[in-house]
Amino acid sequence: MDLIKISDTKLKIMLTASDMTHYDLHTDHISVADQHVRHVLRRLLADAKAQTGFDCDLGRLYVQMYPCVDGGCELFISKQDPGEEDALHALPAALAPAKERALRAKDKSSSKTCIYSFSKLTHLISVCKRLYSAGFYQKSDAWVDRSHTYYLVLYDLSVPTFYLPDEYGFLGEYGSKENAHTMQAYLGEYATQLCKDSAIQTFMQL
Repeated sequence: MDLIKISDTKLKIMLTASDMTHYDLHTDHISVADQHVRHVLRRLLADAKAQTGFDCDLGRLYVQMYPCVDGGCELFISKQDPGEEDALHALPAALAPAKERALRAKDKSSSKTCIYSFSKLTHLISVCKRLYSAGFYQKSDAWVDRSHTYYLVLYDLSVPTFYLPDEYGFLGEYGSKENAHTMQAYLGEYATQLCKDSAIQTFMQL
């Protein structure tokens, strides 16, 4: 198990398959309504506070879960200040598998195009694998420019109004978010398209 404090408001918890067995967690059946899940989450947050200083005693918490192919999972926990709109008591406010969560979020969100750049092809491949595992099956393009920088264009990326700061926050671990409006013009002139419409489905198989 790894506990990584990304910032004062965001924590990443990486659980291996052995950790999942130890805590008796199953990615297909994780629900905030389950008292056992709540108990495990509180234990993990207590460990995170002791090891990293991440303090979740105040504010509303949002928990995003991404299953891993090896049987483990990654949890991204975001904290909202108690003074912000719709703040709740210090309890997990949302915990659900990625596919179920994405369906709920889509009804309450707007859509937009996002573009991320990557310095290595392996980073692009890793992102495509994780997006596919997280349930993102919408249209996506892949490009490469003359400096061998790779780009992933994500269409209809739902942007939930109640998750902080981003539904797919792990993207920033691999690459950089670009200005979609200006980058689309750049790609059309200076880059070569590697895959159209199905980049995630194509690169996740590599």
